[in-house]
Amino acid sequence: MKQIKLKYGIKSGELVHILEVESGLACSCICVSCHETLVAKKGMKRENHFAHASGHSCEFAAETALHLAAKEVLNKHRKIMLPQHGLSLIPTEEVIRYQM
Repeated sequence: MKQIKLKYGIKSGELVHILEVESGLACSCICVSCHETLVAKKGMKRENHFAHASGHSCEFAAETALHLAAKEVLNKHRKIMLPQHGLSLIPTEEVIRYQM
C-alpha cells in the first residue's frame, strides 16, 4: 500500500498545512501524532509534504492529521455535506445475508 504523504503539522499549537509554512526546519513544526520535529519538504520534483527530521516514520501521522483537519472543518462550518448514494441490486440466484 502506498504511504500517504503528511500534509499537516502542528506549529505554535495550531494545525497547519504544508503550503502555509516555510521550507525545511524553518517551518518549526511538530508531528501531530508523535510530536517529533518535522521538516517541510517543498520543492519542484515531488509533492510537498512533511517528513520527520529524525528519519523516523509515524504509522498514524497522516491519519491523525486528516482526522484533526476534518474536525477543524466541521467546527468551522458546523455542517457536513455528503454525496448521495444509491444501491442497485442485480437479481441473482445467490442469497446475500447481512449481519448487524
